[in-house]
Amino acid sequence: MDVPSPTTQGESVELICSYELDEDKLYSVKWYKDDVEFYRYVPNDWPPGQFLPLQGVRLDVSMFYLNQKGAGYLLKTTQL
Repeated sequence: MDVPSPTTQGESVELICSYELDEDKLYSVKWYKDDVEFYRYVPNDWPPGQFLPLQGVRLDVSMFYLNQKGAGYLLKTTQL
């Protein structure tokens, strides 16, 4: 997990969760703020990417990306 350095509100940041699947399949990627889940990506769910509303967090789920080595999200507006 790569966590960005503290930023100014309104600055774009990228959250990255790095992993190596090898032959395994991804079950889920979940992000939390203060122990409360605010985003999950579960390939077998519909829709696979889900934003769970949380005060102070604004996301555009279309900015989520996924590959064999990691998942990430580009936050356009920092409110974490």
